[in-house]
Amino acid sequence: MAYVKRLLAKGAIIKTHPYNDFSPLGWAIITGHKKIARLLQHHGASVYPYNKDETSDLNLAASWGSVRFTKALVEAAPLSAAKDEDERTALLSAATAGHTDVVRLLLEHGAKIKPKSRDCEMILWEAAERGFDGVVKILLDHGVSANVRDDDGTSVLIAAVASHHEKIVRMVLAHGADVTLRGRAPNSPEDGPANDTALGIATRNGDRHICEMLRESGATK
Repeated sequence: MAYVKRLLAKGAIIKTHPYNDFSPLGWAIITGHKKIARLLQHHGASVYPYNKDETSDLNLAASWGSVRFTKALVEAAPLSAAKDEDERTALLSAATAGHTDVVRLLLEHGAKIKPKSRDCEMILWEAAERGFDGVVKILLDHGVSANVRDDDGTSVLIAAVASHHEKIVRMVLAHGADVTLRGRAPNSPEDGPANDTALGIATRNGDRHICEMLRESGATK
């Protein structure tokens, strides 16, 4: 505390934000130094907010997957005056990285999922391909369509099937995924089938259980 006071007295810059690191106030909050946090705030410091580089304190904590740091920052909302955009960006960063616990924490503290936004749609697609079943469940439960397609026209279902994610296939089918949608399996050769079905991909992959689920949902080819 005394050292911080001396630095402030000598004109230390308190609104600095090193790239990919927390601001001084952010560090004080996440490390539990409440007196220092109040002192910095008294001298005009604030938690670094959302910007074009997405390097805000909250976004960094979320993208790193740190529940403890994220919790400390969102609980300090009256102190940090975090903006909606900051929380939205942090939520998307956590979801993209598969940090389900951080996503839940942010939702509990007021962050919102916009089910029809392209950001959320593409995160669902990527989560399905990468096997982030917890993130997939949260997005589907919050209304993101199970029939989202990527920019090449490949569906969430095909992404999950091609990556052998049986649990996610089951989830998207339960949320109304269309088994007739066609597309190219992610990471397939450029000369591979561009008009394939989920069942066709699962059959070639030898995923018997996934084939059964698809047929039970009406897939015939």
